[in-house]
Formats: sequence, C-alpha cells, structure tokens
Amino acid sequence: MKLIDEGKAASVSQLAELVGTDRRYVLYTIRLATLSPRIIRAAMKGELPDGFSLQKVRKIETDDWEEQERLLGFPAIQ
Repeated sequence: MKLIDEGKAASVSQLAELVGTDRRYVLYTIRLATLSPRIIRAAMKGELPDGFSLQKVRKIETDDWEEQERLLGFPAIQ
C-alpha cells in the first residue's frame, strides 16, 4: 500500500511485479490489511464466529467494517 500511496506503483498489477508476486496475492494481502479491528481481535483471541473461513474473506469487496463483519457472520453491535 505504501508503494501505491507514494506513486511508486500505479496499480495492483504493477505493485505485484515490483514485489515479485502475483496480483491475486497482493489483492488478498490488501484485503487482510483492511479488515475491521473487531475481526482481527476475534482472530487473535480464537473467537471467530462459526462458519468463518478465509474463502469468505477473499470474497469481501468492501472496506466498510460493519459490512465486513456482517458478511463474515459477526453479530451486529447494539
């Protein structure tokens, strides 16, 4: 992300080339880096909801934390 922010890579494809990996891996890594803090904390504590999977994480296309949590089976915060 830093290379993109600094203008050293103009696209995800160019970033993947610069760091020597494929585009899909870069996209997946960016998705992990933008997950909600609540999801990260639950993963670190081993308290992920039933049915949670990395395949579901791969399908997330939003940076909205509440939407990520909903898509991954977290209960809504009251």
